[in-house]
Amino acid sequence: MKRYHSNLELCIVGTGSAGNCYVINYVDKSLIIDAGMSVKKTLAFVQGKITAVIVSHFHVDHAKYVNDWIARGVKVVFNRSEKIDNIKIKPFELPHDTQNFGYYICFDEYNHYLAYITDTNEVNYTFSRLDTLMIEVNYIDDIIERSFLNEKIDPKQYQRITNEHMSLNEAIKVIMKQDEVYKPKNIIVIHTSDRHSDEMEIIEKLRKITAANIYVAKPGMTINLQVF
Repeated sequence: MKRYHSNLELCIVGTGSAGNCYVINYVDKSLIIDAGMSVKKTLAFVQGKITAVIVSHFHVDHAKYVNDWIARGVKVVFNRSEKIDNIKIKPFELPHDTQNFGYYICFDEYNHYLAYITDTNEVNYTFSRLDTLMIEVNYIDDIIERSFLNEKIDPKQYQRITNEHMSLNEAIKVIMKQDEVYKPKNIIVIHTSDRHSDEMEIIEKLRKITAANIYVAKPGMTINLQVF
């Protein structure tokens, strides 16, 4: 049954190396961001007609099930601007070891602007209007450094993580730079590492630099993006 949403609702299907997938339910439709979780698991969070599946890049934890969505006749968006129903989607390039894009999304019905940033160690963008920022905080520098010094992480893996993913320190810089332009009301921390991050430390440090609502994404979580 379709459900009419008076509020924007973000559902975390999966986040992290096991698979990344997010569903945004709005009005009587649903937008899916990344396809790293199965169709069956994703549909459990979908509560309207699927507008599109947006894909950041084609690593397996973000795009494993893209072809399954295509087989179901769902529009897949990668690296292109789209206006679908009452939403506008605009990609912006992010450094990674493969072609990778963030997305700036406007939900016209709610006058709500969202940016999605993942799998990168550098962001050179700010947004003139931004209500919700979904941003990767894969690791905390001190934690991953200790793992490296204590030989608990393979040097090649250490190099790849620090070169290709966002640290807490780098995310703080991105948020502070954005705050100078337009202060987001919600910050959703995504793609955290179980081994190299700490939820309480992330929340504590972010609260020192922003007045936004802060959420650390976990599978199964639902967030009302209209609560300011």
